[in-house]
Amino acid sequence: MKNQFDELTKAAANSLTRRGSLKQFGSALGLALMGSLGFGRRAQGASPYYNVKGAKYCTDDSQCPGYQRCDFSGPLYQGVLGICAKTGAECYTNDDCAGRTDFKTICTGSVCTDPCTLDVLIACATQGLNPCSPGSAACGPLIEVCTPSVIAACAASGLGPCVSGSTACGAPLDPCTPARALECLEAGLASCAAGSAACGEPLDPCTDAVKAQCAAAGLTPCTPGSATCGPRIPGNCATNSDCLNPIQNTCSGGVCIDPCTPDVKIACALKPGDWLSCSPGSVACNDPCNAAALDLCAQYGLPPCVVGSGYATCGEEGL
Repeated sequence: MKNQFDELTKAAANSLTRRGSLKQFGSALGLALMGSLGFGRRAQGASPYYNVKGAKYCTDDSQCPGYQRCDFSGPLYQGVLGICAKTGAECYTNDDCAGRTDFKTICTGSVCTDPCTLDVLIACATQGLNPCSPGSAACGPLIEVCTPSVIAACAASGLGPCVSGSTACGAPLDPCTPARALECLEAGLASCAAGSAACGEPLDPCTDAVKAQCAAAGLTPCTPGSATCGPRIPGNCATNSDCLNPIQNTCSGGVCIDPCTPDVKIACALKPGDWLSCSPGSVACNDPCNAAALDLCAQYGLPPCVVGSGYATCGEEGL
């Protein structure tokens, strides 16, 4: 092994020229030292060599475990051969942060950090996206900006609602809404027209519905401009006072009739005496001892008949 070392150092010394000579010599010396210390046998399964303090010799960082790196700051072999030592860094690559459960999976400045940083959060918000989640730099889905408050603001401005992903209101709404049209009708005005909230001309209160109510009550219909029914229809009534015809003066079944009905006439005929039938417009049976019968008795110088007796005979009743 000593002979190998001597040969390597001699070869390095022979190649010392100008600015690169020292570097070439250091590399050759490091290789010789590694060979003499057993690093040459590492590929064959031999154990690496450690110094008396348990520090591992190295020529580059790949030969050091964990967060250790090859430290060339010591005086050993003019800085060609280093010792694996902790540098205080938590990581050097993202692989050093793998397997963590605190979402710090990215190596940033030798420290494991959460990739969902403040800069990422700001970038997400700038793009209108939901924030990233712990352990990921990916922004969430698009933030819905067409909120209920925006929709309400659109409606208050007389505009249609916004659509998903936008705060822009829709086309102008028709101010002649069903509610506005009903307000017009309740005010006795024609409904508003599309595109306007203004009510139309005054409506004629004498509608078909009002006319139907008048007819049902036995009254003549209302006239244009008024919802008041006219006078009672002749022959229709609610009480006897509605029957103004002197003959058809009795209200029966909503119709003015002559009270001297066939039933009344039969009753008169069956009444004891010589009672005469009722007269038109009356339910009273006519007394046979009327003015004509009294005049006849007087002409013959006989005592008069008795009024209300049911007989027209002069003198004694029934004589």
